[in-house]
Amino acid sequence: MRPARPSRGLLGLWAAVTAAALATSSPLSAQSVLDRPPNMHGTWVGSSGTVQFNVMHRFAAGDPPERAVRNTPTFLVATGVPGNGLAGARYATSSPWIRGFPNEWEFFVRYTPMAELDERSFDLSLTGAYNQAADSFDGQITLARRIGPLRVLTAGRAFSQAFREGEARSAIAAGANLRLSHSTALAADLATLLDRGPGERMAWSAGLQIQIPTTPHTLSIHASNAHTTTLQGSSIGGATTLWGFEFTIPVTLSRYIGTGPSPPSDPESGPEPSLVGEDRLFDVEIEDLAFAPEAIQIQAGDMVRWTNTSLLIHTVTAHPDRVADPSRVLLPEGVEPFDSGDLAPGESFTQVFPVPGEYIYLCIPHQAIGMIGRIIVTE
Repeated sequence: MRPARPSRGLLGLWAAVTAAALATSSPLSAQSVLDRPPNMHGTWVGSSGTVQFNVMHRFAAGDPPERAVRNTPTFLVATGVPGNGLAGARYATSSPWIRGFPNEWEFFVRYTPMAELDERSFDLSLTGAYNQAADSFDGQITLARRIGPLRVLTAGRAFSQAFREGEARSAIAAGANLRLSHSTALAADLATLLDRGPGERMAWSAGLQIQIPTTPHTLSIHASNAHTTTLQGSSIGGATTLWGFEFTIPVTLSRYIGTGPSPPSDPESGPEPSLVGEDRLFDVEIEDLAFAPEAIQIQAGDMVRWTNTSLLIHTVTAHPDRVADPSRVLLPEGVEPFDSGDLAPGESFTQVFPVPGEYIYLCIPHQAIGMIGRIIVTE
């Protein structure tokens, strides 16, 4: 007999935290596999107008003499919704855990009310899901915190009908990503049902996570004993080690719907400046493939700080010798060129503008698609 299951308590906690968190909302950029291990979903949410498509495929060789290869893919399609949300679905095949239903549909919504990028102590996300194969309403609370090159994640999960067995159950999970460089990380995670029965193993995964240079795509090459990455599938492991990969494909619809890149617009009033001593500081976000705002007007002596909130490496470059077409860079006469160098996700660059005039700068990796910005400095 299994011990008493604490699922209802965890479901109550999930509902309480969800209700309390609705009062705080802050924008977040999407996350890549560099920020989560293979079996954990992380805290990422998509930007509005971006569709996320992930392909996860795991393989295992059968018994001799045939050694037939069995594969268990999980596909994800999701899109950002206003208010720091994400809505989507996972389709997983060859699940061994739900009798008579080897193919899982998991429909989910996620809300991320807190983020370290907004100077909070940690990231917090809340996920609600329906697993069609298990006929179960599922939930997850995820906390994540970055400590230097290490990002640590923990999660609590609850299932109203785990594996279509007619009983509520819960699970916990923990994992970490260790950044080796801007574009590579080592990752691992471990999950367990809180009342494992005979033959039910912990689920684990470990792998190498990679950012494909100058693209929004990331790749995970990993091993795991979990067959699928739905909330239920990633909470229980089998006796066989599977080898696989996950490839993430964010599709920004504005790149395909519209008239294409255009020069910077007229300067906006710009974001409200903050004060650093007696100086004014303006913030510009570097989004997926754009500076936001792309044109601002400031006064001589003001500072501008660019922060990379996207998944990509970007630069802030106003240096004619370092760009493909020097005529696209504009500086007032006598002003020294500047270049931020590579800015990884989350990194910032600050520049002071003491000389009045017009400045046009660009991003070196994405100059071909017209990623440029403009600053007007007045007396």
